[in-house]
Amino acid sequence: MALSASDLPTMYTLLANSLSGDQSVRKPAESALAQSESRPGFCSCLMEVISSRDLAAQVDVRLLASVYFKNTINRYWRNRRDSSGISNEEKIHLRQKLLSHLREENYQVVPIFS
Repeated sequence: MALSASDLPTMYTLLANSLSGDQSVRKPAESALAQSESRPGFCSCLMEVISSRDLAAQVDVRLLASVYFKNTINRYWRNRRDSSGISNEEKIHLRQKLLSHLREENYQVVPIFS
């Protein structure tokens, strides 16, 4: 099932929990993120977290989302035999979103938009 805007709070919680020092919180979050990365809409959800102005103070979560975004793009942008990859519709959405957020102010998040 594809991820959508209604999954953003869950995605944010998983990202925040994966930064926890408590292994009983971190491991399930990391596992859920790993399972979600091949689902349609995963990169779009990450992009929403990365570009959210509401999360400007949550730099650690935005940075983690940018790392997951980069790694997922590297794995799934091109269609491979073992996965369907990122759909053309999502690729178009991601390109437009990236272009509209080139003026990122946080120097740590800027490289994901370059």
